[in-house]
Amino acid sequence: MKKPLFKATFRVTRESCLALARARSNQYFRTVWACNAMIALCVGLLWAVRSSNALWLTVVLALLVMHSLLGVRLTAARMYASRHASVDETQLDFCEEGIRVRSAVEESLIRYPLITGLREDRKHLVLYMRHHTPLVVVKDEINGGGAAALAAFLRERTGLEIRPLHR
Repeated sequence: MKKPLFKATFRVTRESCLALARARSNQYFRTVWACNAMIALCVGLLWAVRSSNALWLTVVLALLVMHSLLGVRLTAARMYASRHASVDETQLDFCEEGIRVRSAVEESLIRYPLITGLREDRKHLVLYMRHHTPLVVVKDEINGGGAAALAAFLRERTGLEIRPLHR
C-alpha cells in the first residue's frame, strides 16, 4: 500500500463516544420520531374515544419520548465505559485505495465504495459504511492537509456530499 495522503487518530474519550453515538442514532433518527408521532396519534385517538387504555399508553409514550431524547447520551456513556479499557486509540490512514484502520486488536482496509454517507459537525467528520460502525474522525487530529482537504478528498473518492450531523 502506498504512503497515506491523510492520517488521523481516533481516541476513545467521552466526547468521541458521544459523536459516535450521535452518528449511530442519526441512522435511525427519522424512523424513531416517526414511530413516536404515530404512537402519539393513536394515544390521542384513545383519549378522544375515552378508552380505558389511554392512560397507561400515555405513560408508555412518555417513556419512549424520554428514551428518544436521552438515548444518545446514555449510549455514549455505555460505549465509553465498555471501550476505553480495551481499545483506546485507532489510527486511520487515508490512502488512494481506501482507509487503513489500525488498532491494538485489528488492522483492516475499508475501500471507498463501502462508504454510504458523510456527515460533519464542528469537531468531527463521520463516515457511514454498510454493515459497520461509523468511523468518527476528529478534525483537529487530521495530518496531511487538514479537515477541509480530507473532506474534499472523500467527496471526490465517494461521490457523496457532506451533510450536517444532527445534534
